[in-house]
Amino acid sequence: MMQNNQKIPYHSNLNKKSYVIRLLLIFILACFFLGRLLNQMYWLQITRHEELLRKARKRYTASKIEEGERGKIYDVNSNLMAGNYQCYNVYATPNYYKIHKIDLNNVKKQLQFFLQVPRQKLDFRFKFALKHKYGEAIVKRHVEISQIKKIKSLKDLTRGLRIKKVSRRFYPKGEMLSHIIGYLSYDEHSEGLIRPQLGIEKAFNKLLSPTIGTRYYEKTARGEIIYCNDFSSLKPQNGCDIYLTMEEPIQHILDEELQKLVLKFKPKVAYALMVNPKNGRIMGISQHPTFNLNKLTEATADKLRNRVLGDGFEPGSVMKAISIAGAFDYNIVSLDSKFDCEKGSWYHASKILHDSGHSYSILSVREIIQKSSNIGTAKIALKMGKNRLWQTLNRFGFGRKTGISLPGEASGIFRKLKKWDSLSITRFSIGQGILVTPLQLVQAYSALANEGIMCQPHIIDRIIAENGITKTTPTLKMQRVLRKSSAKKMTEALKLVTKKGGTGTKAAVPGYEVAGKTGTGQKFVDGAYSHSKYVSSFIGYVPADNPAFVLLVVADEPSKISYYGGTVSGPTFRRISEQTLKYLEVSKKQN
Repeated sequence: MMQNNQKIPYHSNLNKKSYVIRLLLIFILACFFLGRLLNQMYWLQITRHEELLRKARKRYTASKIEEGERGKIYDVNSNLMAGNYQCYNVYATPNYYKIHKIDLNNVKKQLQFFLQVPRQKLDFRFKFALKHKYGEAIVKRHVEISQIKKIKSLKDLTRGLRIKKVSRRFYPKGEMLSHIIGYLSYDEHSEGLIRPQLGIEKAFNKLLSPTIGTRYYEKTARGEIIYCNDFSSLKPQNGCDIYLTMEEPIQHILDEELQKLVLKFKPKVAYALMVNPKNGRIMGISQHPTFNLNKLTEATADKLRNRVLGDGFEPGSVMKAISIAGAFDYNIVSLDSKFDCEKGSWYHASKILHDSGHSYSILSVREIIQKSSNIGTAKIALKMGKNRLWQTLNRFGFGRKTGISLPGEASGIFRKLKKWDSLSITRFSIGQGILVTPLQLVQAYSALANEGIMCQPHIIDRIIAENGITKTTPTLKMQRVLRKSSAKKMTEALKLVTKKGGTGTKAAVPGYEVAGKTGTGQKFVDGAYSHSKYVSSFIGYVPADNPAFVLLVVADEPSKISYYGGTVSGPTFRRISEQTLKYLEVSKKQN
């Protein structure tokens, strides 16, 4: 009975051990999988972070190359001379149309119709692009938004086009200061602006040019922009703005009056140049022929030349004031010194020299200047000697560039002293055999007007960066080339030129004293001085004793009415001076 009721023993130790083993296995497996998970997470989050981030960014971000705006050009009073406006460039990929079996002739026909592009240009550009498998052809630059809307309506056509928003240069004043401002040209196969031409656009291209930046966008799966991260280091920067020394109203006066001269006397070339003698600031430059900066296709090579900087001419009698000023400076003569002008004909070094149309006898130095005697001036030069004459003309800057910050400046021609012959001293002193630029001549007369101190001409007033900081402008030179007393003597003599008995009475400005000089230079043609081709000029400063400006007016080969400098250029000098003095509010002399 007791045996039947005996319990079977419970193997508790065995069961407990297997339970622990199972838990341990589960824990090991969990640690293994957790380790693998952590390893995978480390591999993804740390080891491959940059790689995966780049891949992810390709899906949810986009970038856009952006370019700043080209710097603007203003006159000294902030009147806009060169600016920008938004338009579009249209590019085509001819190979796209070939791959998708779209008729290229039909594409060209539509582009020709909607964008008014000559078919010949399209054929050439498409042919060039097809040489490269995925090459693009420029269809048209600077397309207006109205034309872009028409193009976008043609879906089959636009799939092979790329339309890029760009800035276009425009010049609100048209012809005004066209040779000084310059322009931009474009390459047939390049998107960017290239080859800035002439003037400020070329000389200061680096400062005017904007920088390129990259803007990054985050977007949804549908392509909607949800956030823009604009990195400051990648922001595009606008080019610097440049302010010229000119004032638009004064420039308008020069342009208008020079045009009147051209219509009346029909010269081959004409120009007017105005400078403040006290600081060298160019106040206005005008020339004929000229061109419209917004209509470059109409500009010929002759019109594009900057003649004020690049042309040289024999100055004729206007050089006499510089030569005789040197004689004053070396104490060779005084205003009252007398010279025999040989009744209009004088032999020297086996050559005859005339006083054109006159037969003067004894003249004082002041009268030699007033009546513009060649013989009197030549005799003064002989008394100076060639060394002193050469030093004088060299000091005044002839034969070398002024250093104005514009491309294309000529240096003129002024022989070295060792190359002078026995005739040189009597010819160079009266403005023959020496080639000067208009800018050199105005610079020299500015020294006479500024009591002997010559200031380097300059055209830039200030350069302003996008952040408002003023950039450094070119360093300017000032030097004394004549004693103050010598400059005063020459001014006294030049005042007589526009008074009764002088050669420039038509240049006299009512209410003001003018110090000036006429020039009627014979042109050297086919090895001899012409008796039918002349350069007619007048240069002067007003008011004579406290000049507001120096003004040069030149007419090259006037073909109607007259060729004398006092008759051709003198009246234009007077009209420009009258209006400019009124604009500047310069008081008239008190009688």
